[in-house]
Amino acid sequence: MPSQPGITHVRKLIANFFNAHDPSVARDYFAEDVLWHGMSMGDYRGVEGYAQAMAGFWRALPDARAIEQDAIESGDRVVMRFLVEATHRGELWGIPGTGSRVRWDATMIYRMDGGKIAEQWSVEDWAAILRDLGVAALPYASGRETASGTGSTTKVSSDGPLARGLIRIGEEAIERENDAAYDAYFAESYVLHGPLGDMTRDELKRYFASLRAAFSNFRITRERILTDGKWLAARNTMSGTFDHFFEMSPIGAVQPNGRHVRFEVINLFHYDDKGRLLEEWVQVDNLGLLRQLGVRVP
Repeated sequence: MPSQPGITHVRKLIANFFNAHDPSVARDYFAEDVLWHGMSMGDYRGVEGYAQAMAGFWRALPDARAIEQDAIESGDRVVMRFLVEATHRGELWGIPGTGSRVRWDATMIYRMDGGKIAEQWSVEDWAAILRDLGVAALPYASGRETASGTGSTTKVSSDGPLARGLIRIGEEAIERENDAAYDAYFAESYVLHGPLGDMTRDELKRYFASLRAAFSNFRITRERILTDGKWLAARNTMSGTFDHFFEMSPIGAVQPNGRHVRFEVINLFHYDDKGRLLEEWVQVDNLGLLRQLGVRVP
């Protein structure tokens, strides 16, 4: 098996920093000017600020533990998927400790530089914590907003047929309807594991149709693609103008507000011997998405 120093480093980080709740070792794993992208949670620059933020997180969830599910390494990037479990003991997002058990999925992309983590992208199912805490999402914030925003450029760090095929399927059969291309790309036994539960190939097709129906100028942008044999990981953004009912939002049907919506997704893909997509794990910044849809959440 080829050497995977990045994965080894991240596993030590999880064991000695995150699961041990020890901010004092942060500099062993992160560069001094590390940049953490937390999507709806915001960004942090610098190891000290990030360590302090994590210390506050651990006060709210003092037994938080991340359990590795999958990992791949490609070039200077490591992608790792986790299940995280904890007990809500302290204040979190203004919610006092409840004693409730919470669990959520998380997917991280780490950029390594000089043997340490220089940058990290984190997409976590924070909405799952709200569900476990019994916090009701309250649709709909008032007002319509003028659409705005721009797309970005795909940055493929690992070229090859899987990466090129992923870009092509997004353009040909996700942004627009193309059943022939869609059915050729996805294996018949395909299954997606995501925040809305498992989906078959046909169920995912209906979900994409609901996105196209809800968001005009719907677009998927591959920000970064990584390949490792039959495995592929991608950091993506989905965007469009929310001007029709969204039937398959994380909380069901939501009325439009006219906003330009842009949300982050990290996918881990597994392909069969014929290059067809066999299985997929997807993590969506659902908390950020719900806020943009006009749903009042903490």
